[in-house]
Amino acid sequence: MKRSEGKTEAEHAAARPKTSPADPEANLEAGKRLCFEEDKWAEGLPLLANGSDAQLKQVAIEELKDNASPKERLTLGDRWWDYAGSEVGAVWKGSLRRAAYWYRQAIRAAGPRKPELEQRLKDLEEQPPGFEVLARRVQVFPNESRGTASCTHLLLRPCQVSCVRAESLK
Repeated sequence: MKRSEGKTEAEHAAARPKTSPADPEANLEAGKRLCFEEDKWAEGLPLLANGSDAQLKQVAIEELKDNASPKERLTLGDRWWDYAGSEVGAVWKGSLRRAAYWYRQAIRAAGPRKPELEQRLKDLEEQPPGFEVLARRVQVFPNESRGTASCTHLLLRPCQVSCVRAESLK
């Protein structure tokens, strides 16, 4: 595709899926922009479902199905929550917002998981300043002699274990 003067990279990305729907990279790029930056999920999800990121593609395909039952909505919220753990920046925040969207729809029928979901939603609503800086996986050291474990959700609220400092995540 020949680039014309004056168009931004985002404008070119938005045009690509229309001219080359079989291009997984173009679909991924445009789908991420629509969903995570512009909050246009109805437009962006079909593009993500045809994108090149296998994990994101699977979550998008699942979301495009009819998710009428609370269990399906809860599962979809968990899928977005898990996907967020492998991302940073706008995609990370957007994935967590989407998880919250599905959790809110499923919380009444969440049963024993209701307190966990309420805490996740509360954590997301009380995001501290600089939330994006903490958008990386960290190593948690519960006990130096027992080894390490990777976590994401502990960054959302103060934890009772020693965490790697945010400065070391850069």
